[in-house]
Amino acid sequence: MVLAKEKTLPSWAGALVEFDDEGLKEREGRGRKPRLPPEKQEDFKIELDKMKISFQGGRITATDRQIRL
Repeated sequence: MVLAKEKTLPSWAGALVEFDDEGLKEREGRGRKPRLPPEKQEDFKIELDKMKISFQGGRITATDRQIRL
């Protein structure tokens, strides 16, 4: 049994006819894109660690982060 909406089944069938079994596999480019590119994630983590050391109590918020950029 497959749980899908009625509109989904014809699109699956079309993909299967057009691309064989490759048409049913997940493809890149689906979903929301990350706000921070993967190559900058490590730099962001390092910068947050620096802020934790210099921050005196409380928590680091998005506003604090924007000011330091």
